[in-house]
Amino acid sequence: MSDAPLHGQLQPWLAARPARLACTAFLPAQDADAARALAALEQAVLGVLADVREPPVAAAKLRWWVDEMAAVGAGTARHPLTQVLARHAAARQVEAALWRRPGEAALAAVAAATPVDDAAQWTQALAVCAPWAALEAACWRGPGTDSDQAAQAAALAWLVGDLLRLPQRRLEQRLPLPMQRLARHALARDDLAADTPARRAAVREQCAALGVRATAIRRANAPLPLLRGFDLRLDARALRSAARHADPLPALARRRSQPGPFALLAAWQAARASRAGAGRTAPVRA
Repeated sequence: MSDAPLHGQLQPWLAARPARLACTAFLPAQDADAARALAALEQAVLGVLADVREPPVAAAKLRWWVDEMAAVGAGTARHPLTQVLARHAAARQVEAALWRRPGEAALAAVAAATPVDDAAQWTQALAVCAPWAALEAACWRGPGTDSDQAAQAAALAWLVGDLLRLPQRRLEQRLPLPMQRLARHALARDDLAADTPARRAAVREQCAALGVRATAIRRANAPLPLLRGFDLRLDARALRSAARHADPLPALARRRSQPGPFALLAAWQAARASRAGAGRTAPVRA
């Protein structure tokens, strides 16, 4: 990686899951920077929803990202991540509307309430994440490419990340556990701060429910972009482990960020699946 500013911007993305280093080795060298930049951009924008508690502040940050991402095609991008994408011919040719939609979807979620049940939570997550999958497909595989399974993989990753922030997110409007799950385990908002048997049971149940989603996505066997397929494999494995663990939250965090030798196998599998399904490893030279 020769782009020093990009290297600095990628550190939060890599810190969230250091095993991604194993996966990026399978990207074509001439396009690896653009692929990593888009993945890191997704994490940065969705991170506003995860980390900024004050809705007006979050909305202001997201409006800035909407404009910044729309500037990719115009060649007026200012952020290191969007500048890398603006230098990539295929990404630069994607219409501005597709660049704006991920930020606009995040903006719409700033004031979202805690979902009632699993189905509502999944619908909420897809609304936030589907625009990223559509943008990704347009950049690497061409406009109009089906991105439904990639959107589901993105939604799964977002919900897993949300669950890992459970204690911190208890003070926010949208909680990582659906209301039905909270009621079933007699958990109030303030109860989420402490490690209790009820919280552990609710987290295990959430992991099991998300694990079912992960299995369904895997069984669909749809071609996924390399980085997306890699994250899905790690998420599915981490969820299976956490759903059986006595203390599921730290188990989920540990398995997700430190998968050990499995990371290399998952990277190879994701690269092979992406190449076989799409006829090439995404992205390819524009």
